[in-house]
Amino acid sequence: MLITIKRFAAIIIISALAITYGCSGSSKPEPTKKQREPGPPGILLLGPVEIPDLYREYPYWRHSHEDYIPEEKQIALLRSVSKPVRLDIYFNAWDEECSERVPKLIKVLELAGSRYLCALYGLDHNMKGLGGINPPYPVESVPAIVIKVNGSKIGEITKDPQASIENVLSEFFYKAGVLYDSPLRN
Repeated sequence: MLITIKRFAAIIIISALAITYGCSGSSKPEPTKKQREPGPPGILLLGPVEIPDLYREYPYWRHSHEDYIPEEKQIALLRSVSKPVRLDIYFNAWDEECSERVPKLIKVLELAGSRYLCALYGLDHNMKGLGGINPPYPVESVPAIVIKVNGSKIGEITKDPQASIENVLSEFFYKAGVLYDSPLRN
């Protein structure tokens, strides 16, 4: 009798799950880009994040990285920066703009060379890091990129720039005196 009740309960639970989540056997069409890039992902990366972890947890971000072709002249300019540069990049995993811009920026920095240190910092909906802690830099929107030379902030990018990310970086570095050739002449 007890086994029959357990089987009956299991049938009810399975039926409820099938009704709730559907159980059609039809094949689904190829998902669109929006469907492949849902947010938030299963795991929300908060606080300091390493680039390999970012791409492992959000593999669709890798497409922006792989598909982006930066301007070669600007990359050459960025390679000539005279001092080490740190970029603190604040992002939300579910934000479409972050999923496009952050991987492009990472690619630009990789191509520009070893003078660039990139620090990624994942935030939640309230712009807080791991454990609800405020990030080191006050962030109101994402993506936010804080640019530092010799430990001093020389600028930030918080809105979608009209120019390419490599052009925007070149302009910041030229104005800060760490890039000697004007990005506007190239």
